[in-house]
Amino acid sequence: MKQLDNRGVTLIELIVGIAISGIVISSIAYLIQNSSRNYRDTREEVSLQMEAQTIINQLDDLIMEAYNVKYQDKELVIYQMDVIYRITLDTTEDNLYLEKVPAGESASDDRRLLGRYVKDFSVVDTGFDNQNSSIEITLNLKRNQNTYSIENHIITMRNRIQPVTN
Repeated sequence: MKQLDNRGVTLIELIVGIAISGIVISSIAYLIQNSSRNYRDTREEVSLQMEAQTIINQLDDLIMEAYNVKYQDKELVIYQMDVIYRITLDTTEDNLYLEKVPAGESASDDRRLLGRYVKDFSVVDTGFDNQNSSIEITLNLKRNQNTYSIENHIITMRNRIQPVTN
């Protein structure tokens, strides 16, 4: 019968084991950190996409029912039969605001947040001659290092264009 060697672990075996464990643990920590960063970036990108799509959907609904649309100096004015919507970009906060003004009035207390993280907002309106019924919108959003753009989104007005007086 053979006797078992019960002397324990040598110092070299212990050092090699600790080194291998350190490499494995470092690799796992790197993978977790990298995965966490990728998840955060992807989540922010999806958040920007959802924010942009929500803004575009709301603008679609408002512009389709309009009889005229004018854009000047980062302000979009949408004229409907009984109400006027003013959409303004606040470049200091990167927010897009919606103000609903009853027809015949100049201002309202009804100002709401339409969208966040908006860096740029531009619109090709009905034009000087009020002949363009296809409104073109470009929207750029940015949050931290992530950006998302919707360029040249076309919305066609349902109603016949009527001239507006300012």
